[in-house]
Amino acid sequence: MIVPSARALAKAVYVRLAAPTQIQKYLAESSSPRLNIGCGYNVLPGWMNVDLAGGRRGTIYMDATRPLTLPDNAFDAVLCEHLIEHLPEADGRHLVGEILRVLKPGGRVRIVTPDLESLARLCTSAPDTAGSQYLAFVAKLHRRPAITPAEALNYIFYEYGHRHIYTIAKLRKILEEVGFTGIGESRAGKALDRIFDGAEGHPQFMGEANDAFEAFGLEASKPASALAAVRA
Repeated sequence: MIVPSARALAKAVYVRLAAPTQIQKYLAESSSPRLNIGCGYNVLPGWMNVDLAGGRRGTIYMDATRPLTLPDNAFDAVLCEHLIEHLPEADGRHLVGEILRVLKPGGRVRIVTPDLESLARLCTSAPDTAGSQYLAFVAKLHRRPAITPAEALNYIFYEYGHRHIYTIAKLRKILEEVGFTGIGESRAGKALDRIFDGAEGHPQFMGEANDAFEAFGLEASKPASALAAVRA
């Protein structure tokens, strides 16, 4: 077992203690608050970039498995890119409810996550050009000369810290049940609302075509009449 150093422990404590002040400062100074939750290394100018590994330059600590330490009706937009698949299904559903709560009435969310049906089709039919290109990318990522479709599907389930992989229909149903409306569908990297244009980070890492093959995006609105706090 690796024991964290005293310096690492001190930093972990600091980023947690600093988070409330950083959040208040951002909300006080931003004319159009936007939340990038589970940002990783995709730190967006003008957005509140939060992540479990907070403390990197431009990021704030936040645990997406717990109630978000954010006020109700505070954000114009929330980007949740390649995060929800890292949470157990119950935590993912709770996160969707928390996103609804912190959005302003009429605010927009974009959730991007791997597409179970797209990936499963690799195993049920011969890969097309996009599928073959994706398999080549995953093989290179894992420093292998080639991989099979079944191996790529298993990577999605059991590597990368993933806990639950969604179909479009299932995530849409969760959004509807929590209270979102105006749900639209696109591929990863293909934003529907201009507020999300160029905001995603995975196309830079994977390439636009590979990300679009692997993942879908759902965008939705908080009803304009929803003024009260909403929880899943």
